[in-house]
Amino acid sequence: MNAMYSRKSKIFGISGISGILAVSIILLTSGCLDTIDIETPASNAESLVIQGKLVLSNPATVEVKISRLFNFTAEGKRPVNAQSVTLFDEDGNSIDLEDNGLGAYQRTLPANDPGFPVDVDRSYGIRIRTFDNRTFESAMEKGSAVPEIEGLNFRIVERELINAAGTTNKVDFLQYSVTTPLRTSEASGNVRLGWEYMHTFKVNDTPISQNVDQKVCYVTENLNVTDISVIDAAALSADRLSDYALYETMTSRVYGEGLYFTLIQESLSETAYEYFSQVAENTGRTGNMFESPPGKVVTNIRNVNDESDEAFGFFYVTQQDTIRQYINPELVGAPPAYCPPPQGLTRENGSCADALCCDCLSVPNSTVQKPAYWTE
Repeated sequence: MNAMYSRKSKIFGISGISGILAVSIILLTSGCLDTIDIETPASNAESLVIQGKLVLSNPATVEVKISRLFNFTAEGKRPVNAQSVTLFDEDGNSIDLEDNGLGAYQRTLPANDPGFPVDVDRSYGIRIRTFDNRTFESAMEKGSAVPEIEGLNFRIVERELINAAGTTNKVDFLQYSVTTPLRTSEASGNVRLGWEYMHTFKVNDTPISQNVDQKVCYVTENLNVTDISVIDAAALSADRLSDYALYETMTSRVYGEGLYFTLIQESLSETAYEYFSQVAENTGRTGNMFESPPGKVVTNIRNVNDESDEAFGFFYVTQQDTIRQYINPELVGAPPAYCPPPQGLTRENGSCADALCCDCLSVPNSTVQKPAYWTE
């Protein structure tokens, strides 16, 4: 890996572990279905996409999202409500999930509940009953222990980009990398890992309306829209990853007032690893003639009464570990503050040019409450 850093680079980092996450987070695959050129039977034109996971923690959390697939794009997925969504275990115990609206179902599971025990040695599945009287079930999935992250680093690397005029420009990118063992004391042999990453940035808005007070907001964005990272340690000759590059992005206004990058490491079963590997392959396609042809991504969810009624998506069980890194604007070239926007706060007709600047609470996943981890 070091060869890719032979160009101009600066590296910064931290070490430490923030512990296993106790909250449910956005699925790795949320919104990550890019257009895939597949011969799709007419019967699949409106198939269900069912995505879910159980996070083993204290307390544990389970989240399921249901949508209808009209085409193979993120925009083609529309939320679907169900009669019921249930989590069940290998002994037949079951518990209903709570309806959060827009096809999202969630439940927090306290530790040491005798009615529904949750631990890494047990297998779990989900059952969905739709309003048109179909029943979908996942295969049983078992989780595994996750290694504790040793460190999260970021560095500035120089990349060459070709602009519309065909000229090559050198641009600074931020590259994030992880250092982690590939074994745990609980697991025999190597592990399979997946990663989610997001950032939370600070912004002072500049309202154009006298009815909107000026505020400081903290905005969180999921970064796994098209970049999916998974690894099978069995394919490596090492027992740890050292400064393993995961994600790159250009510096931009989101770094102007400070930003936290959050890395979440997940343990994956063999079947979950296969699923995410196929998703990553299809979303990361470049059109190269030597690539394997695209195809239907594996699923562990089926209609129990009609095998021809194909579903998409996957349910898995995981443990997580998380680590965060604060990015000081001065360390990444001191980009300008997010607000006001470069093009100006208003358009020619007087309307707002950037909703986040006119009212930072008007965008999703924004809050005026400073995150507990935020220190500068």
